[in-house]
Amino acid sequence: MIARRFEALPPLVKSAAMLTSGTVLGQLILLLALPVLTRIYDPAAFGILAVCMVAMSIIGVVACLRLEMAIPLPASDSEAANLLFASCVAATAIGAILLAGALLAPEAIARLLRQPSIEPFLWVIAVGVASSSINSALTFWSLRKKRFADIAQTQVVRSVGGAGSQVALGLAGVIPGGLVIGQLLYTVLGSGQLFRRAWQGEAETLRGVGVRGAVGAVKRNWRFPIFSVPEALLDATANNLPMLLIAAVVGPAEAGALLLAQRITSAPAALIGQNVGRAFMAEAADRFREGRLGQFTRKTMRHLFAIALLPFAALAVVAPLSFELLFGEEWTRAGIMVTWLVPTMLMQITVSPVSSVIAVTSKQHIGMLIQLAGCVLTIGSIFAAQAISPSHTFEFYAAASFFYLLLYVAAILILVKQKA
Repeated sequence: MIARRFEALPPLVKSAAMLTSGTVLGQLILLLALPVLTRIYDPAAFGILAVCMVAMSIIGVVACLRLEMAIPLPASDSEAANLLFASCVAATAIGAILLAGALLAPEAIARLLRQPSIEPFLWVIAVGVASSSINSALTFWSLRKKRFADIAQTQVVRSVGGAGSQVALGLAGVIPGGLVIGQLLYTVLGSGQLFRRAWQGEAETLRGVGVRGAVGAVKRNWRFPIFSVPEALLDATANNLPMLLIAAVVGPAEAGALLLAQRITSAPAALIGQNVGRAFMAEAADRFREGRLGQFTRKTMRHLFAIALLPFAALAVVAPLSFELLFGEEWTRAGIMVTWLVPTMLMQITVSPVSSVIAVTSKQHIGMLIQLAGCVLTIGSIFAAQAISPSHTFEFYAAASFFYLLLYVAAILILVKQKA
């Protein structure tokens, strides 16, 4: 039913529209839950959730060794299926290693992170890394088969289950654990449906996977583990480690306010950017082979910037005036943070959806250098703030993030100009 509604649209628009239909509902559910959650849980509880999410994000983005990014690219379904198999094996192995550490040395890990309050939730991080990574691999398989409606439905299921469990557990008095366990459910839900649809459609191909085929596929796609893993790790570190540092040097309440601000500002990026990015990647390989990747990328970036400009400008003005009313008096600081984050998110929604041109053009080493620069800028800003003005640590971080994404935009434009 979802697919038929978009049948008359151009391919990229149709793909993005189907994906966005699920994300609209999913993000709406998450946003509607926030005013309830902020009245059940205080900023410090959100700070604990932020630390757990940081750990899951940094490790989870490389748990598949970035092989999931290669799944849509091969001409052969057999090659792609072996990449799917290798991705899931890698994610399971890394999750098992993390779980062993969480069970055997929880106190040492919590001390290392300077966050003793997360010790009871280290097992959640381990399971969350494995489940979210496997879900990502299955999503890329669904992208390859252009099952956009399935991906959209999965996004709704995850949002309902995750937000609903956080509210229910909070009302039951499971504080702050309800936030963390609900986030775990969000990572787990939906994978079963994606796997079931893949098995129904490609059972014969999936039965043919094995260790020998997976090893061969990994060897043929060696650039992803060699270059994309460091690139993605640096990107995740640049985007997420500052949250952990802010929690350590300023306090969990500041990190909790930042998490709320990021959820509000990232909602448009998730609504538009992520799904356009998936649809863009589904088309980018063909455009590259046709010699039209540069034109396709620049046009997509211009449209994204134009769509996002006015809503983000309005958000920057309204947020500081409305957060206390919407979320409670403890959350005024988060509204101010939103205004600081708006320029960064405008750049992110412009460049993030087209970042797959780095993989499509096999320029992963350039992506790695960009991410290294971003990591140095954002993390360096935290330490610079400690030396210059510790009370403005967040503001230093927001400014550094903006300049990093400007650099990313420039690099993508230069890259596609060379490949036009």
